[in-house]
Amino acid sequence: MNNNNKSSQKCKVCQDRHHLRFCLIFNKMTVLERVKVAKEKGYCFNCLCGSHTREWCRSRNACAVCNRNHHTKLHVDGTNEPKKQAHCNKPYSYQKQSSHEFLSSRTQSKTHKANSSHQKPKSQAEGYQIRQRLGGRSKKHVFMPTALARAITIVGANKTRILLNSGATETVILKSFVKNNQFQTTKRNDKEYCTVNLQSFHDSAVKIQIHGLVQSKFTSPLPEKVQDRILENTYSHLPDLADPHFYHPVSIDIMVGNDELAKVLKAGLIQTASHMPIAQSTVFGWVISGARYY
Repeated sequence: MNNNNKSSQKCKVCQDRHHLRFCLIFNKMTVLERVKVAKEKGYCFNCLCGSHTREWCRSRNACAVCNRNHHTKLHVDGTNEPKKQAHCNKPYSYQKQSSHEFLSSRTQSKTHKANSSHQKPKSQAEGYQIRQRLGGRSKKHVFMPTALARAITIVGANKTRILLNSGATETVILKSFVKNNQFQTTKRNDKEYCTVNLQSFHDSAVKIQIHGLVQSKFTSPLPEKVQDRILENTYSHLPDLADPHFYHPVSIDIMVGNDELAKVLKAGLIQTASHMPIAQSTVFGWVISGARYY
């Protein structure tokens, strides 16, 4: 090992004395495994140092892939999520076949599949099972993408909760939120409008400006409270979750519509399973949306 790799700090993965980024075991892991290890071992997500967390990190380095506030070795996107592997109870054994045997087996297989496709269910129970597999799943909970952000006011920054609504043509800001934070408003065509500056919790350098219509209430419903440990743990590997409590129906201050949505969304989608909601990358972190099937 090179002297440059030596460190007085002991690696929490292999117990040798080097920085985590030089650990051979750590580097052989998948990205999601690295994120899990860094989280469990208490490493800084920004510089992979074990002496502090990201909140106290002084490093100005950013991810080489997305330029966000995490280490490149912890970059998560749709291309490095784990793929499902098929497992077989019996080991595969190779048997040599002649060309005649090979063609004969292929013909028999095609004939069997063709006959099977025209066969009707043997019983009503079998037909019910087929219908269930084709789309009989019942949707229990549908989640709208929510995110936490800092609203910059004249007296400082206040935490706010945002709903991303691609079905809305116009951004709406809650009137009580505008009044409590003393935001200035303008009137046009008998309607009141407001501009709010928002800052990301995960990266203080990320700031956007949202302009929207001021209204007394929202019409978009929130999901019911969900007590589902599987749902909570499914997205725990994401270091920049925009709303850690997305499964709770907490009040919304700003509903971002399609007129301002392009400022928020980023490239990147992750789907852990077909029956689970998806994760979408935004300037505020990963938001969770979609249906949870049971």
